[in-house]
Amino acid sequence: MTESFDRFAPDYDNLLSDPLRQKFARDDEFFIHQKCRVLMRRLRRQVPDTSELRLLDAGCGQGTAIAFLSRYARVIGTDISLPMVREAVHRGPVAVQEPYDLPFPDGAFDAAYAFCVYHHIDDRQQVRSTSSSTTRSIL
Repeated sequence: MTESFDRFAPDYDNLLSDPLRQKFARDDEFFIHQKCRVLMRRLRRQVPDTSELRLLDAGCGQGTAIAFLSRYARVIGTDISLPMVREAVHRGPVAVQEPYDLPFPDGAFDAAYAFCVYHHIDDRQQVRSTSSSTTRSIL
């Protein structure tokens, strides 16, 4: 799986473009931004001032969600693809990291999210367990 994302990283946004999607969305980032808005609404139900929240973007890709959510919280992204991380680094702090072995201490984050990621992962339960241990539950 890493190899495909490594290979497509420089042109990933163009690969996601399609005429049908563009008919319903203003731009290629529209759907990720919508997911970010939903996440922020849920977070604000628990914590009205999100500026100090620490969020983990597991599978950040090119960092689209990091750029959006960094206006509202402190976000760190991880991805298994070094070329994707190279694309994301200008959008916020990121690290190349396997989702099964996150290098963060327990409770390092207030919440974690993974947009458009789980269908690429074989052992979803292990990833959820790893993410849960690094996340302080507020949702």
